[in-house]
Amino acid sequence: MAHEWLRDRGLHAPARRQEGSRSLRTLGVTLLAAAASAGWAGPVPTPWNCDKGRDHAVQGRTRITVTAALSRAAAQARAEGWDLRKYAGPELCYSARDAKWTVFYDGLDPLPGNHFMVLVDERTKASRLVPGE
Repeated sequence: MAHEWLRDRGLHAPARRQEGSRSLRTLGVTLLAAAASAGWAGPVPTPWNCDKGRDHAVQGRTRITVTAALSRAAAQARAEGWDLRKYAGPELCYSARDAKWTVFYDGLDPLPGNHFMVLVDERTKASRLVPGE
């Protein structure tokens, strides 16, 4: 079933190589499905460390997953009337210091202020949209 979902979208799942590869393939399919349900049809973005910069990966375990942060951000944006089809796929970073995800949306039209971000607090699960200026 997941293979058909990927195939219908021009994607493919990696062939099963070893016993351990099945869990990685299942994780990939789960991430794609969760991102699609969150309003994003592209690949799940890789988060970076907000505290150290884009060149540093998120280390350690977070309280909510990447897909949960994306889902909460997309829900907040839609609740405030933003049409996510007018924005490039989200990018996100995580701050362990603040226990917050920051999800960035850049507009497809390169206009001043055509971007926004959504802050997702891991402790409270609250999200807050910050419009571009």
